[in-house]
Amino acid sequence: MVITVENSVQEKFVRIYTSTDLKKWSFASDFGKGEGNHDGVWEVPDLFELPIDGDVNNTKWVMQVSLSNGSTAGGSGVQYFIGSFDGTTFTNDNPASTILYADYGADYYAPITFDNIPSTDGRRIAMGWMNNWSYGQSIPTSIWKSKMSIPRELTLKNVEGEGVRLVQNPVSEFESLRNTADSWTNETVSPGNSLLSNVTGDTLEIVAEFKTDTATAKEFGFKVRTGSGDKTTIGYDMVNSKIFVDRTDSGQSNFNSTFAARHEANMSPENNTVTLRILVDRSSVEVFGNNGKVVITDQIFPLLQSNGLEIYSVDGDVTVNKLDIHQLNSATITSN
Repeated sequence: MVITVENSVQEKFVRIYTSTDLKKWSFASDFGKGEGNHDGVWEVPDLFELPIDGDVNNTKWVMQVSLSNGSTAGGSGVQYFIGSFDGTTFTNDNPASTILYADYGADYYAPITFDNIPSTDGRRIAMGWMNNWSYGQSIPTSIWKSKMSIPRELTLKNVEGEGVRLVQNPVSEFESLRNTADSWTNETVSPGNSLLSNVTGDTLEIVAEFKTDTATAKEFGFKVRTGSGDKTTIGYDMVNSKIFVDRTDSGQSNFNSTFAARHEANMSPENNTVTLRILVDRSSVEVFGNNGKVVITDQIFPLLQSNGLEIYSVDGDVTVNKLDIHQLNSATITSN
């Protein structure tokens, strides 16, 4: 069992207990004093083992901890640690000053992984709260406040130049929601293009692969939920090698001074390509960059009629090798 603790001198850490019968618990160890980000309260810890690059004989443990304030996009967020666990003690593989974020947006918090997935399946799946403690009670919705993220399959990858990192992608079952699709290959995207002028939707899945070695554009990407002055820009900054979501003009934002902002993360091209998988919903975007190595989750509140879509480039051209845009059906909720 893992719980978070803040002691009398305001140290935050995870406390690990063990039990043989799940009734009587014994203290085993503490982890986290002086490690990672301590700007907010630590909450909702999770500890689990994953294979590296799919090799079940080569595994690492992940300690995932939510942070109530001071995360990468401001306010609450989720950090994680990669290391080893011997049954009683978790040891971080990285220097104590290393901070790794599960999500670089403002609206992913308190994810917990399912621990009863059948062994024949074997996946580690997480869901998080799509909101932020900075404005969670102020968002412009009635009756309900926010929602949960798409369930994500978690894996570990050995990333060149970085080490072992957490990778997240929508569970494969999500693809059953796909309805009609539009596809393009080897299209040149120039400033002012009209490639997607006939595509609209407020529930979309966008899967795009951009060619970077011949690109002259300084920036490229998509503008979603456009219309009536609304737009949410999801793009790639070639100059600084960053993926970003800009919700500055995404719709209603006057309920909190920090909401209208740009959230970004470092992400280098892989094999001269940048891939973006974007899940657009009526009040959110979830962006998975380079096959889930970087994730950004943000809420947005555009007008209902703002359902336009654009692909764009800035100060030059870029080739999109492959682009698929799926209209999405609503999920059917069933109970056993």
